[in-house]
Amino acid sequence: MAENFVQKIIDKLFGTKGESDTIRMLDGPLERSESFEKAFQEWSASSKAHEIISNISNIFWNVRRGTGFSPGLFVYSSPQANGFYFNSKLGISNLGFEFLLDGFRDRVLEMGYSLYTSDRKYVEVPAGIQRIDKHYLKPNSKSHPDGLFNQNYGNVLLELYSLNEEPQYLKCMVSIYSDRSFAEAQPFEIFAECFFSNG
Repeated sequence: MAENFVQKIIDKLFGTKGESDTIRMLDGPLERSESFEKAFQEWSASSKAHEIISNISNIFWNVRRGTGFSPGLFVYSSPQANGFYFNSKLGISNLGFEFLLDGFRDRVLEMGYSLYTSDRKYVEVPAGIQRIDKHYLKPNSKSHPDGLFNQNYGNVLLELYSLNEEPQYLKCMVSIYSDRSFAEAQPFEIFAECFFSNG
């Protein structure tokens, strides 16, 4: 089954031999190879990783506070959700984007979260094949002193969008629960400070 899945992707990207069926949508778990995990661990411990994340952090805070502009990073803010996304204009390599996706996941885990799901989706779009790699994290449910559930900062969604295997942008979105059984979420600014200072 896995071979058939991969073959359909290859056929779509590079053309089929006589068969004209097209892919509408394919999805499954996000799995990492042993070699990827080893390279990721080496990258995570490197000064290069620290330098990249520090650069993203500086740009984020300048844009968030309105003291700067970058064509490579954009912020989103609303009463229900806050976040940011950055694209290839920041000069990050293809593999660097994938490492950042998993690195950001680990940072959120260190902030008292659990990994709810990780998956990969392929969607046919006019320009080719869009791939979406996703980590979705939820706060570890602990009872708040007033009997409500502690939602921490809310749910955290990390998504890496690629087109024809070329990374387009990486998104981090924090969405709060509006359900009355949850205590008020901590401010997004505190999430961002912890997120960028971890590691």
